[in-house]
Amino acid sequence: MFNRTVVKQDILFSTNLIHFFDGKSVLQRIGKKLTESYRQLNNNIDHNTFVIPGSNGQWKTKKDDPDYSASEFIPKLLSGGKSMTLYEIMREIDDYTEFSTFFKHFQTKHSKKNIDNKLLYAVLMSLGTNIGHNDMDKATNSKHITTKKLRDTEKLWLSESNLEKANAAIVNFIQNLPLPTIYNDHNDLLHTSSDGKKLVVAVDSLLANYSYKYYGKEQGVTVNSFVDTSQSFFHVNVLTSSDREAAYMMDGIVKTKANHFNERNDDIDDQLFGNPKHSTDTHGYTDAIFAGLHFLDVSFAPRLTDLPNRALFAYDSKSLLKNSNYKVGPRQQINRKLILENWDDILRLMATIKSGKQSASLIFRRLAASKKASNVYKAMKGLGQLIKSNFIANYLQDEELRRSIQKQLNRAELGQKFSSALFFGRKGQLVVGSEESIQKTMLCKTILKNIVILWNYLFLSDHIISLRDDNDTDHILDSISEGSVISWRHINMHGIYDFDHKPIKSFKASIKQIKNLKVK
Repeated sequence: MFNRTVVKQDILFSTNLIHFFDGKSVLQRIGKKLTESYRQLNNNIDHNTFVIPGSNGQWKTKKDDPDYSASEFIPKLLSGGKSMTLYEIMREIDDYTEFSTFFKHFQTKHSKKNIDNKLLYAVLMSLGTNIGHNDMDKATNSKHITTKKLRDTEKLWLSESNLEKANAAIVNFIQNLPLPTIYNDHNDLLHTSSDGKKLVVAVDSLLANYSYKYYGKEQGVTVNSFVDTSQSFFHVNVLTSSDREAAYMMDGIVKTKANHFNERNDDIDDQLFGNPKHSTDTHGYTDAIFAGLHFLDVSFAPRLTDLPNRALFAYDSKSLLKNSNYKVGPRQQINRKLILENWDDILRLMATIKSGKQSASLIFRRLAASKKASNVYKAMKGLGQLIKSNFIANYLQDEELRRSIQKQLNRAELGQKFSSALFFGRKGQLVVGSEESIQKTMLCKTILKNIVILWNYLFLSDHIISLRDDNDTDHILDSISEGSVISWRHINMHGIYDFDHKPIKSFKASIKQIKNLKVK
C-alpha cells in the first residue's frame, strides 16, 4: 500500500487515468447507475420476453432469435467473376496499400534496401497458409523462389514489428473506406470482439501444453484473434491452452488502443457507460477483467452463459435493501471499504498496464495464481462485480445490446472458419515451436485474411458504383449489410494448374528401354 500523494497526477494524466483519481466518486457514479438499471429492469419485467419465469420462483432467460444472416448474397456476388488466387489479390492490394514498404531489413546498414516483393509475397503465403518454405519452393516454377531465399527473407525482413505495421496499414485502409460503415452500430460506437482457437503444435514447444479435451494426445496453443465492426482483423496473440483468454484479450486492447479506441473526454458521466464495447464468450471473462477494461475506457460486453446463476451485487447496504426484493436483483453487496483502501494500488497497477511497462496477462496471472489472493486483486474483483452487475441488468432488458454482441461474436467465429480454410497446409498443425515463430506465423495468416477482406470491399464497392439505378443500389447495400464480407469461396487457396503448358520430358531413357530394364 502507498499514499495517495505517491500517485503523481502527471502519471495519471499521461496514462489518462486522472478521471479515476477519486475512487469514492467513481464508485458512487457506478452505484447510482446500477440502482437505476435494477429499477428499470424490474419495472418492465412483466413485458420482458427475454426474462421468463422458471421453477421455484426463479427466473430464466429465453434464447433470442439469431440476428445473423446466413445469406449467400455476398459469396455469390464475389464468385460472379473468375476465381482469384492469393498471389493475384496480394499484388493488387499491395499496389493500393503499399504494405510491403513496412518491411525493413533488421540491420540498420541495409535500411535503404528494399525487399524483393515476390519473395515477400511467397513467404507470407508460405507461413500464412502453413504450406512451408519447402513446399512453396516445389509449387513454383520460378528459379528465383528457393527454400533458402524464402528462409533468408523470413529471417532478415519478417520481424513481428514489420508484420504488425504492414497489417495495420491494410486495416487502416479498410477503415477509411465508406462501405464498411454500413456495419456500424446505430450509435456509431466501436464494437470489437475476440475469440480463441485451439491449434495443435506438432513440434516441441515451451508455449504448448497437453490437453486431451482439445488436442487428444497432441499438445497445442490458443490463438486469440481480434476483429472489429468493419470485419478487419486488427490483432492476434498466442497463449498456452491452460491460460484463460481474458487477460490476454486485455493485452490486445492495450496494444492496439491507439488505433481503435478514442481516449476518454472530460464528460465522465456520459463516457462511464457509453464507451466502445468489446465482446468475448464466457471463456474471455473474469470479474477482474470487467474492472480492468473499465479503466481502459472500454465497456466489456461478453456473452455470458447461465445468467440466472450469476451473482448480482449491490453498491452498499442501503441499495441492497432497496433492490433485493426485486425479481432480478442483488443478493449481496461489494466490499467498498476494501476497494477504496486499495484504490491507489489499483491505479498504479492500471498505470503500469496502460503505459506498457508490463503486460496485463502477466500481472493478472500472478495476482490470480497466488495461494492467498492479494487485497488488490480482491478489490479489482469487487469493482468488477459491480460493473458486471450493471452490464447484466442492461443485457437482460436491452435486446439491441444482446443482438449487437451476438452479431459481433458471429463475426469472430466466422473469422475462425476463415482461418481454418486459409491455414490448410500440414493438416492445420503448427510446425514451429518458439513463441516468436508462432506469433509471426499467425501474423502472416492475419495479413492474408485482411488482404482478402479488403479486396472483397473493393470488389463490392466497384460493383455498386457500376449500378445505374438507385433502387438497385439500395437493394445491394441492404443485402450487403445483412451479411458478412468475411467470405473466401471465390479465392483459390491452392494455386492453379497449367494444362496449356507443354510438360518437359522428365526421363532420358525411352519407355521401351525402361520396360526392358534387367533387374536380375
